Amino acid sequence: STKYYKIRSSKKFRIWKMRTLATAGASNYRKFLVNTEVIPTEDDIEALTLVYINQTVDAEARKDKLRLELAKKKRALSQEACKMMMNSVTGSVLSKLGRCGNDAKAMFDAIAERYGRENDEDLTDLLSELEGLKLKKMSKNPDDYFIELEQLNEQIREIDPDLAKNDKSIAMIIMKGLHKKYRTAKTTIQMANNQH
Repeated sequence: STKYYKIRSSKKFRIWKMRTLATAGASNYRKFLVNTEVIPTEDDIEALTLVYINQTVDAEARKDKLRLELAKKKRALSQEACKMMMNSVTGSVLSKLGRCGNDAKAMFDAIAERYGRENDEDLTDLLSELEGLKLKKMSKNPDDYFIELEQLNEQIREIDPDLAKNDKSIAMIIMKGLHKKYRTAKTTIQMANNQH
């Protein structure tokens, strides 16, 4: 059974894309997501079936049977790729994918258009977002703040490992970003940072 990864925000696009393409590659339908493939229709398969049934020469019959089996397999893999895309999204994006018909690449492209960050400015944006991340409200769970820092740093690491922040740099970002009422936590982080 194929594992599907849900995507709900642009922040998770790179991880979603990496996992989805790896899973699709392992299941032999990655090509339907990244290439324009001609997918046999039901009519094409029926026509190939009739050609195969009507063959009288054994060598030709074997070739036609092979063409028929390949067409069926290609169609089935394409449908699995479409199913993977449909199971990756929710809400309005799901209805957008429904308009793509049975074109897995069009679905993948629609998800990339909705959630993907396409240009080189992304790295700069991610670095700025990471360095400027703050826990502004006391009501926000600090764990969510730490997870967000970790996810941003992981996205940066995927693009350019040399620009990912080390633990000491992350600690400095945390100290800058924590609400002033977390003074005790800031002091603890600063003391731990000074020991390394």
